[in-house]
Amino acid sequence: MSRRRQGAAAIEAALVLPVLLILVAGIIEVSWYLHLRFALVDVAQRAVRSGAVTGDATLVTTNAEAKATQMLAAYGIRGGSVSATLDPGPPELVRVRVEVGYAALMGLVPTPTTVSAQAVDENEDPNNPG
Repeated sequence: MSRRRQGAAAIEAALVLPVLLILVAGIIEVSWYLHLRFALVDVAQRAVRSGAVTGDATLVTTNAEAKATQMLAAYGIRGGSVSATLDPGPPELVRVRVEVGYAALMGLVPTPTTVSAQAVDENEDPNNPG
C-alpha cells in the first residue's frame, strides 16, 4: 500500500469512526431505556394480577404494592415509586403504576427523566361478584 493510500485510509477512518461510535452509543442508550421500560411493564402486570386475585378487597392494593416492590428488587431496580388503587365498579378495577427515575448512560440521545408503566385488571374478589 502506498503512503498516499495509507493517508487516505487514515483520513477516511477519522471521518467515519466518530459517527460510527455515536451511532453505537445511541443504540446502547435506547436499548438500555427499552430494557428498563419492559421490566417496569412486567412488574406492573405481575403486581396488578397479584392484587386482582387476592380474594379480599381490603388487601388488594397492599398485595399489589408488595408484589411490585418485590419484583423491582428482583430486577435490581432501586428508588421506584409504586401506587396501587382499587377503582369502584362494577367492575372493580385494580390499577398499578410503577415509576422510576432514569439517568442517561452517555447523554448522547435525548431520553425522558422518568420511566413508568401502568397495568389494569378486573378484581376477582369472590365476595363481591359484581
